[in-house]
Amino acid sequence: MKFIYLLFSCLLIIFLFFANSGGAGAQQGVDRTGSPVGVGTCASCHNSGAFAPTLKVELLDGTDVVTTYQPGKDYQLSILIEATNGTPSGYGFQAVALSGTDNLGTGTFAEPGIGKTLTTINDRIYVEHSETSNENIFLLDWTAPPEDMGDISFYVGGNAVDGSGSSGGDGGVSLAVPLTISFSTVSSLADFQGKVLDLKVLGNPVASQIELLLNTEAQGNYLLEVYNRQGQVVKSIQQQVVKGQQYISIAADALPSGVYFLRLSNGREQISQSIVKQ
Repeated sequence: MKFIYLLFSCLLIIFLFFANSGGAGAQQGVDRTGSPVGVGTCASCHNSGAFAPTLKVELLDGTDVVTTYQPGKDYQLSILIEATNGTPSGYGFQAVALSGTDNLGTGTFAEPGIGKTLTTINDRIYVEHSETSNENIFLLDWTAPPEDMGDISFYVGGNAVDGSGSSGGDGGVSLAVPLTISFSTVSSLADFQGKVLDLKVLGNPVASQIELLLNTEAQGNYLLEVYNRQGQVVKSIQQQVVKGQQYISIAADALPSGVYFLRLSNGREQISQSIVKQ
């Protein structure tokens, strides 16, 4: 009888370990990203540990961080989970891209490789861990939709685990605000030949005006966009520029104080600068 009880206990521990090492979508059929269509976050279960993890999510075009998407273009979603206390034995995550008032799944995640999987929940495709990862960074290939879908929001949840096989000693985290990217019209300028050589912000922090010094190889039509820290476009203008150096001035008096990102693109080349508004 003792042997049977011991065997049952061991099998139960093994079952719990593997059940918890998979993602919430595959194991429980739920969205734990904190999205409007979800049921809580990873911290709903993984909340008793002392790891206090943080989450950093970025969309990459090569090595550049972007806040806009072009139709049909390939990007990488970068998810970094870091523990502020203690040393976790592993990490996990769940992510989804949604758009529109109906929060439809948007874009296409590629097959993510070993230790990760694609899961369908209510006709939306999620990408998540399928086993605990020793690495705390996840790079996921994502292709933008073939047409303008408006703003697209990435909702992401993550956890840092203690390896016990249960969620009791783990720490969960999700984005307080989703990573939101907007549609970019620069693809329509893809035939423009030219290169942005240099872009300088004259006087940073800025007050009522953003003064820029631009140096280009060729004249043409550029898209100039200013984003807030949530990835939302707060200013967008088409700027006709000439070859060589020129000054560009942008009214900024209506912008609240804070950090912004400026992106200038001609369809082939782009350059970005950070701006502090007083």
